[in-house]
Amino acid sequence: GVIPRVLFRTRSGRDVARGPTEIKALAFSADGRSLAAGGEDGAVRVHDWPSLKLKSELVVGGPGGGGGVRDVDWAGDDTVAAALDDGSVAVWSVATSRLLSTLPPPKGLPGSPSVARVRFDRVAGRRRLLAAVNAGGAGWVAAADASAATPPVYTWTARTRLLPAPITAFDASPCGRFVGAGSADGDVRCACARTLRPAGRATKGHMIFVTAAAFETVAVRPGTKADAAAVPRFLTVSADASARVTAPRPPRPLPAALLPLLLALLILALFLGELALA
Repeated sequence: GVIPRVLFRTRSGRDVARGPTEIKALAFSADGRSLAAGGEDGAVRVHDWPSLKLKSELVVGGPGGGGGVRDVDWAGDDTVAAALDDGSVAVWSVATSRLLSTLPPPKGLPGSPSVARVRFDRVAGRRRLLAAVNAGGAGWVAAADASAATPPVYTWTARTRLLPAPITAFDASPCGRFVGAGSADGDVRCACARTLRPAGRATKGHMIFVTAAAFETVAVRPGTKADAAAVPRFLTVSADASARVTAPRPPRPLPAALLPLLLALLILALFLGELALA
């Protein structure tokens, strides 16, 4: 839904900040000191938090551009990505107000592909952008990796069909291991963030379309290291007033004991093939 033009209001009822357009997406930076607001006018405005003083502004859509902003997300405290109404993605630096990359929808997808949601990989240093893309009546997840150049340039490097209906909600886990999505049919599915391979699904998890989704942050006790095997749960809510928790299932690696057997079978198949040709 559309958030009113008044960004925030104090308990006394005084408007703290008022935007020039309807706000469609909000996201905090990693340090919680900046708030990005994507507007119907195609601009992303970054405010200081909690003063709400305007720090940076970039028009990535609007007249002659990509239209309004559908979604925004941060990579650390400086880089912001925006999904636009024309289905493209813009990535820019807050510090310099410089547009780093403009990505059209990934090529090779059916119909008229359109990026619906964007999330950066939550692990510092990876510089990977993950996106929910709707194409051909189905929901896809795509990845764009950054170049080693300064400033980095993002390009699409992988994609996979995740759901049979368009994606309506999307998130990436804080640990960087998974992405999750909910569809217009109420299905819920997760995938590995690195490989995009499916990692758990709840068919008809909801009766109708999913409205919001989020991964939990796996708690770590003070003085202990994060458990690499811990799997964050994926929470989705729907317009049918239901909520569901889905646990991703990481693909299991092939047991090392099976590798010699598979190699032997391959050699045997090649040998039999040679005999058949003789």
